[in-house]
Amino acid sequence: MKKKDKKLASLVNKNKCLEVGKSIGLEKFILVGNKNKKTKVENKIIADSIEALIAAIYYDKGFEISEKFILTMWKNFINLSDLTIVDSKTKLQEYSLKKYKSLPLYKLISSSGPKHKPKFIMSVRLNDTKFFEGSGDSKKKAEQNAAKKLLDNIK
Repeated sequence: MKKKDKKLASLVNKNKCLEVGKSIGLEKFILVGNKNKKTKVENKIIADSIEALIAAIYYDKGFEISEKFILTMWKNFINLSDLTIVDSKTKLQEYSLKKYKSLPLYKLISSSGPKHKPKFIMSVRLNDTKFFEGSGDSKKKAEQNAAKKLLDNIK
């Protein structure tokens, strides 16, 4: 992945979508919980909702209007020279492609807990190395943690 592509990818990660969603007060328009009480809107819901909002604008008004919305909402984040995001999974993927010419292998080890508070354990390995495990409240976070452990081991 080229440096510019990494910088652009950092604009659409969950954290950036969450920042944008909160900056426009999106959580005020999202109702969650049972019919008798409103519960706090979780960050993941806000981040997912900004993506859904963009899709709705695109389907309703087309590319030009959705592009205008995105450029307006992300204007504070678009200075590419200021963006520096390289997560553990990306670093590991680049290392693996360079050294082994293959991608890391991720595997779900287990998932537990209730739907509203799950726990995932994922493993990752490169080529024929041993597996490294990571945990998190989403598969993606567990993969990130596993990738970080493997990278730490390589260093």
